[in-house]
Amino acid sequence: MISFFFLFFLLVLDPPSSSDPRSDQGKSEEESALEQRKSEESVLEQGKSEESVLEQGKSEESVLEQVKSEESVLEQGKSEESVLEQGKSEESVLEQGKSEKFVLEQVKSEESVLEQGKSEEESVLEQVKSKEESVLEQGKTEEFVLEQGKSKEESVLEQGKSEESVLEQGKSEEFVLEQGKSEEESVLEQGKSEKFVLEQVKSEESVLEQGKSEESVLEQGKSEESVLEQSKSEESVLEQSKSGESVLEQSKSEESVLEQGKSEEESVLEQRKSEESVLEQGKSEESVLEQSKSEEESVLEQVKSEEESVLDKVMKFQFRKARDEEGYLQII
Repeated sequence: MISFFFLFFLLVLDPPSSSDPRSDQGKSEEESALEQRKSEESVLEQGKSEESVLEQGKSEESVLEQVKSEESVLEQGKSEESVLEQGKSEESVLEQGKSEKFVLEQVKSEESVLEQGKSEEESVLEQVKSKEESVLEQGKTEEFVLEQGKSKEESVLEQGKSEESVLEQGKSEEFVLEQGKSEEESVLEQGKSEKFVLEQVKSEESVLEQGKSEESVLEQGKSEESVLEQSKSEESVLEQSKSGESVLEQSKSEESVLEQGKSEEESVLEQRKSEESVLEQGKSEESVLEQSKSEEESVLEQVKSEEESVLDKVMKFQFRKARDEEGYLQII
């Protein structure tokens, strides 16, 4: 195609001469053929050089493509390095999160221990309160029984005193009976003894005013006064002796009553001893109560110390968490 255009160009620029058209035309054709061959050779050389240039350009383009791929690989490596740095920071954040999770688990366990301590404290307090209430109720019943025993003992002692006074009166009445028998022989001696008996009866009246059986003894004293007033005659003395015999029988019954009072007093004393043992038991329970109070105070102190330590740990954890969050935000 190129040679055709080249020949056409030569024919247009160099037309054949008019002298010898055939020879000139042959020469010109030869020359044109040579020229065309030279030009074709030059064109071929130029084409070869252009092909080599094209091959070189293609190799350069491949090199450029390789360089571009290497640059993209470098960019990718830089992005991967940034990703690795970010991964390292995320790993540190994960490690921090794991430590925070461990601290949270520890705080939760400490909170559960604190709740358990509170529940144990409340149960101990309830137990101590119930024990104190039972001890107080038992102490109140023991005090009531003791007061009742004291009042019963006092009443028995008063009864015993009155019975002792009646017994003394009975002894004096026996003496009066003996005196009445001697009054049958001598009225004068009887009068003197009756004066003595009258003085004794007056003293007995003062004693009878303090006893529980004052009315009966007072009536008896009055009867004895009437007997003494009528003691001038032997008949009144005999009547007095008969009444003295009845008084003697009464004194014997009073002696039995006195024995019964002594037995009751002994039973009251035994009851008092049992009450004293109950009081000793109450004192031991009071010591147990004091011990339980001291144990309760020690438990409260321990719970307070545990609460303070837990609060301190929580505050430290919150401070460390805030500091770590601030550092994490700065990293981001």
